[in-house]
Amino acid sequence: MENDNPEQQDEVKVFESSFQRITEGVVQNGFADGVADGRETLYQQDFDRGYKEGFAMAFTLGHHKGYATGTQQHGTTVCTDLILKQEASRAHCQLCSDKTLEERMSLDEIIAVQQKHNAGVKEKLAERYGLSS
Repeated sequence: MENDNPEQQDEVKVFESSFQRITEGVVQNGFADGVADGRETLYQQDFDRGYKEGFAMAFTLGHHKGYATGTQQHGTTVCTDLILKQEASRAHCQLCSDKTLEERMSLDEIIAVQQKHNAGVKEKLAERYGLSS
């Protein structure tokens, strides 16, 4: 049944426009919240990924540093072995040593550069100390 009463038609129009205004705000807020949640999740995943890589490398360096200190093998001491002498928290960080990587490369490319560096360091340590990592 269609209502021809102008007052009721006006009320319906007011309700419809109010409903539309309210739902637009909710949709916009929901979208903004979804973007923020997605961003936080992505940041956390990338942080976890980098932390895992960094921890593994720091552990390897510590392992070799302890071995080198304990055995003083091949006449090389920790004081003269530059790979082990460097401060572990930043020394082998490629992003820390070249700030332009962030502007020139994607995260995956930076990780590939870091992994290549880490592999080279591990190879040198294996040659010097005969340990596998």
